[in-house]
Amino acid sequence: MFEGSYLGDDHVYDPAQGDPIWNVSPGTPLANLPNTGNTRYAMARTISSCYCQTEAMAPTASSFSADLTHRIEGTFEQIAQTRMCDLPFLNSRLRVAAVAFRPWQSSWIGVLVTPWGINLLQLPTSDAPFPPTRADAVTEVALPGGIMPFMPARLDTLGEFRMCSLFSPARQFADQATALVTAWETMRLLFEPESVAQPKVGPDGSAQVHPERPDRFRRCLFGLQT
Repeated sequence: MFEGSYLGDDHVYDPAQGDPIWNVSPGTPLANLPNTGNTRYAMARTISSCYCQTEAMAPTASSFSADLTHRIEGTFEQIAQTRMCDLPFLNSRLRVAAVAFRPWQSSWIGVLVTPWGINLLQLPTSDAPFPPTRADAVTEVALPGGIMPFMPARLDTLGEFRMCSLFSPARQFADQATALVTAWETMRLLFEPESVAQPKVGPDGSAQVHPERPDRFRRCLFGLQT
């Protein structure tokens, strides 16, 4: 079932029941919802497409992704209930969610949704730990859809990882469904080269720094002209 929408519609779409308002027959899956201009349906189709991509991963990778997702969500849910619970800029409509984590060059990358912000997370695989860096060091990670700046972080339950802020704070999101679709769309844009321009690589093979890249990426995410 798919709940919530950018337009504030709190109707829950159940594929088993369909939707008589939009003449959707019972049994219609999310991926086949009509293109009516209904934002809720558009988001449902996006989520369905991304779930299909996740399920297409190798069984071992898919299982590890699920375990990692649970570990990340458990860690940040504990943080949400303790040291972050009284912050004035929290969005009470959002909940902790680890979204679309996938393997990428000896690491795992996905989106973390929290009431205080939405971030990209990169975690190393057990056989390829990140090299030591200063606490304030920025690591430019070249992804198929853009070059993103990550900062180092560490938590006892996760170990070393990197974070890239996308929305901080995240008070502009009307509901959890909108935040989740934004997370899925972020991953689609970053890992589908045809969605955004290819990152440039220098003669020595290093990623070229583009200070405007995060802003251009966010504008592309929301369909704004760059």
